[in-house]
Amino acid sequence: MMKSTALASLVTVWEVTGVAQRLISQTYRTMEVFLCAAIIYLVLNFIILQAMSLLEYSLSRHRRAIPPALKA
Repeated sequence: MMKSTALASLVTVWEVTGVAQRLISQTYRTMEVFLCAAIIYLVLNFIILQAMSLLEYSLSRHRRAIPPALKA
């Protein structure tokens, strides 16, 4: 899912599921807690992917196509 940040992703999964397990042991609401944990994980992944994409775009100016109006 995420390129080159697999270790960070794994740590995030462990942290989110660890907090979820603690909440489940206190509330006994398994589905609700894991559903919220999944949503949090997906939102974090989306934000990280967008940030990495923006960073990659800003650092690779030499690989961008020259607009047709400037080729003349």
